[in-house]
Amino acid sequence: MLILNLTFLDDKNDAELFERMYHSYRKQMFFVANSLLHNEQDAEDAVHEVFFNIAVRHIATVRKICDEAALRSYLLKSAKNTALDFIRKKEKRNISLEALSPSEVSADLSDRNFIEKICAEAEYEQLIQQIGALDERYRDVLYYRFVLELNYKEIAKLLGLSVNTVKKQLVRGKKILLKQGGQK
Repeated sequence: MLILNLTFLDDKNDAELFERMYHSYRKQMFFVANSLLHNEQDAEDAVHEVFFNIAVRHIATVRKICDEAALRSYLLKSAKNTALDFIRKKEKRNISLEALSPSEVSADLSDRNFIEKICAEAEYEQLIQQIGALDERYRDVLYYRFVLELNYKEIAKLLGLSVNTVKKQLVRGKKILLKQGGQK
């Protein structure tokens, strides 16, 4: 994986920076991704995707980061966000017409109930997309609360925030989503 990504980097300094990042932070990034995905193969894929994206698209951004703590934060957040994207993609695959079992599409499920179920799933998918488009501080707390259904304490612990901060960010994030809904 490392050698493949290094082939995308023409500059020797970029290659050295990339290699140092890979060896220094790969395991920490894997831990973050695995804590969200609960699947080692998916977590490894998420970490590989982060490094691939850095090598292909974001090496200039990484090059500008001077502080080691900021670099670590950038890489760990990238791993977290990529893992969350994996979760969203997995959920998206599960929310489809094909997910309806034949027993659900029976005489017991009237046309009206069928339409309501499909509309609810479409609204849920739209909500996930709107949450994903928010600023990171609101996106994460809303996603953890309404998609993963975590409580305030769990969210606070996961994000390293106080419970009050989580509550405030949830309120502000919900207001933003309501505004966005009114604009459409």
